[in-house]
Amino acid sequence: MTKKIVVVGGGLAGLVAAVVCAEAGAEVTLHEAHRTLGGRRRAIAGPYLVHEGAHVFYADGPHWAWLRERGLVAGLGRPAVRDYRMGFVRDGRMRLLPPVGFLRMMATGPRTAPVEMDFHTWASRSYGERTARVAANAISVVTYDADTGRLSAAFVWDLLRRVFAPRPPAVRHAEVACILGRSPAAVRQLVHRAREHVEARRPRFPEERAAAQAVAERFLDAALGGSIAGLMEVLAPDVTLRTDGGGRVKAALRPVTGSDRVSRLLAAVAPVGLETTVYWSAQDGPPTAALFSDGLPYAVLVVVMAEDRHRISEVYGILNPDKLARLAL
Repeated sequence: MTKKIVVVGGGLAGLVAAVVCAEAGAEVTLHEAHRTLGGRRRAIAGPYLVHEGAHVFYADGPHWAWLRERGLVAGLGRPAVRDYRMGFVRDGRMRLLPPVGFLRMMATGPRTAPVEMDFHTWASRSYGERTARVAANAISVVTYDADTGRLSAAFVWDLLRRVFAPRPPAVRHAEVACILGRSPAAVRQLVHRAREHVEARRPRFPEERAAAQAVAERFLDAALGGSIAGLMEVLAPDVTLRTDGGGRVKAALRPVTGSDRVSRLLAAVAPVGLETTVYWSAQDGPPTAALFSDGLPYAVLVVVMAEDRHRISEVYGILNPDKLARLAL
């Protein structure tokens, strides 16, 4: 016997429900009060396109995959970079890039945030109240909430990572457990210990931060000068370099490990001969620098110290021009 299902409302949710039920063999009747379907995706006619409401479909989630499987995303495209009109308001002025603290948050932040804590409280503890406020304001365009900081940290942080963060492959405990031959519970414990290990290496006291800053400045001086010998002095033997060039500029496609390989790569991409200006972040956390060459954004570097506090164990570099185009000083 064929099931009969009535769906009330022809917005996106109603349309998806009707399609899913029909695909399962049900006889579906959909009721919509308006003359046209689409819900808040309806748009007014005329020379300017205005939607009745806002909707966002992320291209990295299950909803987009569902639409793609049914051929419902054909013909969609991305606007050219020159057509983007985006900026960040800071201190009453419109700027192309967000503050360095925000870039550092997106480059080094954790994969998840707590559900039970509001975003402002959670982010302020790790990155400072100002950066937390900047991040909440930046993503409020997506949450449609005037006070995004009051929302769940897990919800807001997931949106921030999907919109602003570099895109490393997602770590799924079950898949890693299969590769390692261990149970998911054991892998979760490994991940927990790894995070504790990274957290333990962050400078916590003024003297530690000062020492880390001094090493970071020596590192950057050597990198900008293309000095392999100088880099070898401050890099740990097992140092790892991760860069994001966005396919637009010369950068490593995969993590580079080992002081010799990292030194040679950094020396090869150094802006030797160009007038370079360095701005160091004054906020807590690992040393972070924004680099400008000939007045244009060149890179943002984040340096993580090794356990001995005398050498560098990790370097994160953002060289992607599309991301650096948002940098503000």
